Amino acid sequence: TFEENAFDPDSSDAYLSFHVIEHVTDVSAHLAKAADVVRSGGYAFIATPNADSWEHRVSGALSPNYSPVHLQLFSKSSMTRLLDQAGFEVVNVITPCYTDAWMRVASSFVRGRRGRPKTAGKMVQQSDTPLRRNLIHALGILQLPVTTVQEAMRGGNELFVVAKRR
Repeated sequence: TFEENAFDPDSSDAYLSFHVIEHVTDVSAHLAKAADVVRSGGYAFIATPNADSWEHRVSGALSPNYSPVHLQLFSKSSMTRLLDQAGFEVVNVITPCYTDAWMRVASSFVRGRRGRPKTAGKMVQQSDTPLRRNLIHALGILQLPVTTVQEAMRGGNELFVVAKRR
């Protein structure tokens, strides 16, 4: 794992974590290692599912955030606290909303009603026919007003954080 590897202290300008941190067993140790490796004034860029997303809060266990491989889920406040403890100062947080998130909730609901595992996103991820691709595109357009408001209110399903090493 990252935290078990030998890196020279202050040897990097940036730490990048794109949909990795939610799979890490000991997030505090992981971020402490990142702080050790990143020089003062360097940056951390983290992308992870947003625990404060509307899909997560409204749909509960149907949320695409719930996955057996996600060991942790983070909100803006929890990620800010963890980064602060590790020696980073949060510079910017955005919570974009991807249009397939609500479709993934619906897919999970339908799969559950059919007695299938509620693995979210199968319909969206397996858009292998023109009809299915067109349906998904149309649904994405229909939910655009909701996702636009959702993103503006910081309820998007992604959490992107930029933090600066003190």
